[in-house]
Amino acid sequence: MSVTDRPTGGTSSAVDRTDLAGAHELLVRSRVELAALDRLYHSLAPGLLRWLRARVADPDVATDLLAETFAQVVCSIERYRGEGDESAVGWVWGIARNLLRRYYRRQRVETAARQRLGVTAAEPVTAGPDEAPDASVGAELRAALDGLPTRTRESVWLRVVDDLPYEEIACRQGCSTTAVRQRVSRGMRQLATTMGGTT
Repeated sequence: MSVTDRPTGGTSSAVDRTDLAGAHELLVRSRVELAALDRLYHSLAPGLLRWLRARVADPDVATDLLAETFAQVVCSIERYRGEGDESAVGWVWGIARNLLRRYYRRQRVETAARQRLGVTAAEPVTAGPDEAPDASVGAELRAALDGLPTRTRESVWLRVVDDLPYEEIACRQGCSTTAVRQRVSRGMRQLATTMGGTT
């Protein structure tokens, strides 16, 4: 089942209910049991990875966001105060959503929690049957890009997807690097809003 945006303060009805079963107990036990953390990861990671891949251009970025999400889960687990499975799942997803928002704003994935734990990558996980095998750009991201003004869309694509420096984009578009930076900044803010983030 596909995973959609989770509204603040609740769990999306589109989330497979099997993801919720036992999540609270696993999260609490994860404070002292690595086996519980492993079970929690393999329960929630596939859905999170599908959701992230639909919202970023590079599958490797989605994997990095997933890794940082669970690294932050480990680093902040003592602050978890939920009382049920839905609260537990919502807490983990909230971390992922915040990381995605910051990625949109800063155009880089945070690494602080992974560095603290000495983690370099997420444990391999299959996104599941809903994953498009050859999609290099998430469907929702593509739709959001299509909603941008032409020049802004081109600037964002060249910077974020093609990873070109601002100077080269400016040469291609016949404008200043300042203009390109402004377009990319506006475009990323609009993408964050369109795809459920806030700035």
